[in-house]
Amino acid sequence: MKTGEDAAFKFVMTWMEGGSYKGWTFHYRPKHYPVSIELEAAFGILGLARLGDCPQFDFEPCYWTFHEFVSRGDSPWDSNAEWVHGYFGAHAKHFSTGLEQLLAAQATAEQINRSIFRMPASPEQRAVQEIERAVVRPASTTSVPARKYKFDIAMSFAGPQREVAEDIASRVKDAGFSVFYDYFYPEMLWGKNLVEFFDDIYRKQARYCVMLVSPEYRDRMWTQHERRSAQARALEERGGEYILPVMVEQAELPGMPPTVGYLALAQYPVDQITEVLLKKLKSKQ
Repeated sequence: MKTGEDAAFKFVMTWMEGGSYKGWTFHYRPKHYPVSIELEAAFGILGLARLGDCPQFDFEPCYWTFHEFVSRGDSPWDSNAEWVHGYFGAHAKHFSTGLEQLLAAQATAEQINRSIFRMPASPEQRAVQEIERAVVRPASTTSVPARKYKFDIAMSFAGPQREVAEDIASRVKDAGFSVFYDYFYPEMLWGKNLVEFFDDIYRKQARYCVMLVSPEYRDRMWTQHERRSAQARALEERGGEYILPVMVEQAELPGMPPTVGYLALAQYPVDQITEVLLKKLKSKQ
């Protein structure tokens, strides 16, 4: 009957009638999978159920809820129809905003060891579960040995270098490797305690950390956190390769030995940097 969308979801409204019931079904399709465990718990609070094969979205998963038709007279519009249509029309403006507020309330409750959701595990355990759900490798006709790490590379960069980071991440992903790049998993990061989650990514879950070095990377709060987690892992490796720096602009990072080899973007374009990175990844298969 109607469709709508916002930055994170697509919405479809359908009419259902059969047996003793009739009414409207609202279908909610996240634009990116997987969604975070917190977001799924928020769906439960809102009364949304998961549908594995939704005919409204080419039989991909969705979440849905049903609104029963309630008649108050002979006319179809002498009913709750106007209310339901108005409710659906408000989704594009208000649905994601409401979810953000609900997830913020959950994050606040967790700070005092409380919860407004039914959560399956501690925040630390949920971070590991998220990564397990997120990594879906392309099917391959050749056997690949089991890998210790959930991601082949994790991209670490400051905002001004996003275009370079996305170019590298997309090329590596298209080559069949698993890449942690935030824009690949926006719904998974929604509502997360990102300090804990990113520490797990950059310290434990990636084979390599590709670090785009720049003055912004050195100075910004989130990249400082990522760098410290990556450096803690590099220290545990005791000389093994983990941090792969790409020098976008000259900057000296605290704790980064000057003897660590790097590739400079001024000398090597992104396609050549990616080629070197893919050779390194393939050598570990």
